[in-house]
Amino acid sequence: MHGLVDLIFFVAVLTQANASIWKMPVIPENNTDILPAWRDTDKFFKNTASSLIKILMPTILESSSRINLSSECMKQGMQLVSGLKSMKTWAFSMVDASAKIPEGFASATFTHLGVYEQCLDIMVPHPRNKDQIQFQGQYCLAEVRFPLPPKSKRYGWFSRLEELKNFTGSEFITLMSTKAHMNYLIPLTMGLCVPSGCSRDDIKQLIHDQAGKYHFLSDVTHCEVKKSEVNFTEGQITAIVVCCILGSLVILGTLLEMTSNSEKSKYRSMLFRIYDFASETFTQMMTNGSECVDTFFFMGGMLLSYFSLKHVKVDKKRFDVKALILHRLWRIVPVYYFILLCGLLVPLMGSGPMFEDTMEDSIYPCFRYWWRNLLFINNFFNMSEMCMLHFWYVACDMQLFLVSVVVLLAFIRSERAGIFMSVLIIVSSIIYSGTITYAKDLMPTLTVAYTDPEDRSMFFFYTYGNVLSRAGPYFIGILSGYLLIKHSDIKIPKVIQVIGWCLAAVACGTIIFITSAWFKVYTPSNFELAVYAAFYKISFTVGIAWMTLCCVTGRGGFINTFLSWKLWVPLSKLAFLIYLIHPYVQNIFIANFTTVQEVTHLRFVVQFFGFLSISALLAFIASLLIESPFLALEKVLFRRGERKIENMNGENNRAFQNGDLAVKIHEESNGMAQNGFHKESNGAVQNGYHKDSNGSAQNGYHKEPNEMAQNGFHKESHQIRL
Repeated sequence: MHGLVDLIFFVAVLTQANASIWKMPVIPENNTDILPAWRDTDKFFKNTASSLIKILMPTILESSSRINLSSECMKQGMQLVSGLKSMKTWAFSMVDASAKIPEGFASATFTHLGVYEQCLDIMVPHPRNKDQIQFQGQYCLAEVRFPLPPKSKRYGWFSRLEELKNFTGSEFITLMSTKAHMNYLIPLTMGLCVPSGCSRDDIKQLIHDQAGKYHFLSDVTHCEVKKSEVNFTEGQITAIVVCCILGSLVILGTLLEMTSNSEKSKYRSMLFRIYDFASETFTQMMTNGSECVDTFFFMGGMLLSYFSLKHVKVDKKRFDVKALILHRLWRIVPVYYFILLCGLLVPLMGSGPMFEDTMEDSIYPCFRYWWRNLLFINNFFNMSEMCMLHFWYVACDMQLFLVSVVVLLAFIRSERAGIFMSVLIIVSSIIYSGTITYAKDLMPTLTVAYTDPEDRSMFFFYTYGNVLSRAGPYFIGILSGYLLIKHSDIKIPKVIQVIGWCLAAVACGTIIFITSAWFKVYTPSNFELAVYAAFYKISFTVGIAWMTLCCVTGRGGFINTFLSWKLWVPLSKLAFLIYLIHPYVQNIFIANFTTVQEVTHLRFVVQFFGFLSISALLAFIASLLIESPFLALEKVLFRRGERKIENMNGENNRAFQNGDLAVKIHEESNGMAQNGFHKESNGAVQNGYHKDSNGSAQNGYHKEPNEMAQNGFHKESHQIRL
C-alpha cells in the first residue's frame, strides 16, 4: 500500500514535468481545432494515469500484504487509485493538495505543507447517492529524518557531522550531507492529503514502510478532518462566561458614567499614545537579547528594597509584612489568573497544518497543569509540562519576592546581616550557574547558533527559569536600593563617572555580543561556557545598576533625558499585561500558517509592530476589565489598611507605573541629607528613571519573531508590581 504514496509522487512529478516542457500553443484563429486538442489532452492524461497505476499496482499489492492496514483505509485507498485512473476531480485534488518537493530543497528548506484547506474541503460523494458523503479529505503532517549518527552534545548551524566529513558521492547528495545535522532540529516535514478512513496509525505504517527501506526515521504528528462543529471544554465555557460578564459590567458602567456626565475616560487618549509609542520604537538586539530579562529582576529588587527600607529607616514606621504580601497578590493575581483563563480559548481561534503542534507546545498543557501556575510553581517543571512558557517569569519573580521579604527583615534588624545575606545569595547564584552548566554540559545562554531542542529544554529547567540562577540580579537590586537609602549623597568625581559609564557599556555590550562567534568562528570549551554562565548575569546587571543609580541621582546626562521621554509612559502602564498576552497573539498567528513563510527583515519589522499593536490593544481591554476595577476596589476594601502600605508600596508603585519614580525619590530626599539622601538631585532629569528598565529594555522584549518562535523563548518584559 506504500505504492499509494509512490503514485501520488509520480503523478505530481509527471504533471510538473509536462508543465515545464510543454510549449505555449498557438492560439487558433477559429474554434475548429480546439475540441480535438482537448480530446487528445484527455486521452494523454488517462493513458498516463493508467500506465502509472499498472506499474505501481504490484508494489501496492505487495505492500498491502506486508502492512496491517484497516479495511476502511484499504478500501478508500483503492478508491483513490480508481479515481485517479478515471480522472475524478476529487482524486486529483487530493494528490494536488499533498506536498511535493518544491524549490528550495537543496538549500535546506525542509518544510512543505501542501494545500491544507484544499485537502479538508474534499468531499467524495457516495456512488449510489450523490447527496451522501462517502469519505472526505484528511490532512496529515508527516516527518522524515535522514539516517544520522547519535547526536553530539555540541552542534550548530555552521557545523558538520564528523561521521560524514569523509563521505563522497554524487554532487547533490554530498551537498546534502553537509547540512544533514540540521535534520536533528528540523525534520523533513510534508503535508499529505489522504482518505479520512485511514487512521493516523495507518498513515504511520505507510510512511514507515516506505522510509524504512532507506533507513530513514519517520513519524506522523497528527491527522485531521474538517470539523462540523466546535466542542467547548468546561474551562473554555467558564472563560467565555467570565469575559461576557466582565464585558457587560464595563458597558453598563460606561453607560452610567455617560448619563451622569462624569469625566471622560482617560483610556482613550492612552490608547493613541500607546500607538504612537509602538510606531516609533524598535531598538533591541536580537542575538542574545533575552538576557535583558535580568534588568527587570534587578528593578524589582531595587524598588522593593528602596521603598521598604525608607518606610522603616526614614519614615520610622512599622514593616507590615502581611500588608506588603497582600497588596502584591491583590495587584498581580486577578489579572494573571484572568489571562490564564482566557488562554483556554486560544485553541478555538483557527486551524492549520502547524496548529495542533503549536497548541501542544503552549496551550494544551494548561488544561492539565493550570494549578501549578495558580501556585506560582510552574517554573519548577520541564518545558513540556509548562502552561505557556513565558509565565515562568511571574512565578520566579514571586518566589524571589517572598525570599527578599526575609532578607529585608534582616536588613531592618541589622544592616550587616542584610548585606551578608544578599551577598551570600548572589555568590550562591554565581556558583550554581557555573557549576550546573559545567556538570550538565549545558549552553549558558540562548544563541541562534545552538538550537537543539532537548538541550534547550535542559537549559531552561536548570538555569534560564531557575529561581537560584535569577537570584543574583534580583539581590543586586536589593543592595542597590539600600545604597540609595544610605549613600545617595556620595560625591563621585567626573572622571570616575565617565569611567563607570564606559565600563558599564562595555560590560553590557560584551555580554550581548560575545556569543555571536560561537560555533561559527570557534567552539568554546565547557570550561569557557561555565565561566560565562557564572558571571554574565552579574556583569550585565552591575552595568544596568550603575546606569540606573546614575540616572536616579541626577548623573544620567543625555541618556537619562532620552529615557525620560514621555512616550515611554503609556507602554509602561500596560507592560505587564502586554507581557502576559503577547505569546497568545504570536501563537495564534504562527499556528494559522498554511504555507512556509519566508524570513526577511521587512517581514520581521511588520510582524513586530503587528504583535506589539495587537498585544497593546488586548492589554488595554484587559486593563479595563480586570486591572482598573481591582485597583479601585482595593481603595474601597482596604482604605484603612492602605495607609500602612501606601508609603512603602502603593503610591510608590503607582509613581513607578506613571514614570515619576525618580522624581518621587528626589522629592522624598529633600531635607533628608542626614539620612543618606542626595539633596540636590534634579527632579526633571530624574523623571524618567524607570524607563531605563521598564521602557528601553522592556520594549526590546517584543522583538521576537515567531518565538519564533524560532529561538523558543521570549525576550521578557515586565512591569514590576510591589
